[in-house]
This record gives sequence, C-alpha cells and structure tokens, in this order.
Amino acid sequence: MPETERELINTMRRLETSVDKLAETLVRKDVYDAQRQTDQSTVSAVKQDVEEIKNTLQWLSRAVVTAIVFPLLSSGVIVYFVRGG
Repeated sequence: MPETERELINTMRRLETSVDKLAETLVRKDVYDAQRQTDQSTVSAVKQDVEEIKNTLQWLSRAVVTAIVFPLLSSGVIVYFVRGG
C-alpha cells in the first residue's frame, strides 16, 4: 500500500473519530439543555409554591392577631361599661 493511501486512511479515521466526538458532544448538549429546562420549570414551580405559602402565612398571622386582640378589646369595653363607664 503506498504511503499516500495510508495517510489518506489515517486521515479518514481521524475525521471519523472527530465526527463521532462531535456527535457525542451535541447529544450531551441536548441532554444538558433538556435538563436545564426541567430544572428551570421545577424552580419556577417551587417559587410559586413558596409565594402561596407566604401569602397563607400572612393571612394566618393576621387571623391570629385578630383572634387575640378582638376578645381583649371586647373584654375591655365590657369591663368599662360594667364599672359604670
């Protein structure tokens, strides 16, 4: 086999190897992009859940304050009128 044929065969093998590596890289990039989109969706859903929990806690804290303050005020008004105001 002449030397130029060997060089051509070696060059073709290197080219095939390069193409295979490039294909693997592209597949990995696609997988990475898909995983990143999934992660972003998950983060978005978690942020929404956290916001809902925050709103619920604000409502509950207001309800607790009202449940404590309203009876105290009512008792104070009743005591005031019972004493002869």
